[in-house]
Amino acid sequence: MNDTVKEEYYAGFDVGSSAVHYALVDEDRNILYAPAPIMHFANPIGAVRQAWQDLTARYPVESIRSTAFTGSGAESYGDIVNIRPQRGRLWLPL
Repeated sequence: MNDTVKEEYYAGFDVGSSAVHYALVDEDRNILYAPAPIMHFANPIGAVRQAWQDLTARYPVESIRSTAFTGSGAESYGDIVNIRPQRGRLWLPL
């Protein structure tokens, strides 16, 4: 029997009009990682991609249980992945 406990993490992205803020939390809502925001210079998708690469370089992608997007630019991500926001947030299970 494997006694290794797999931790589960949750990534959040706040896509604003000029920057993307992002963080990773654990199951107990402890903030594990919240770096300085990434300025997107009218390319929020590129900034989200950069943020995702940063997160997955630091934490195993298979441990990130889900993601959430908020902010003024978040609605466009629903069009990209063909899902609609729920309660004002866009949740993307991985």
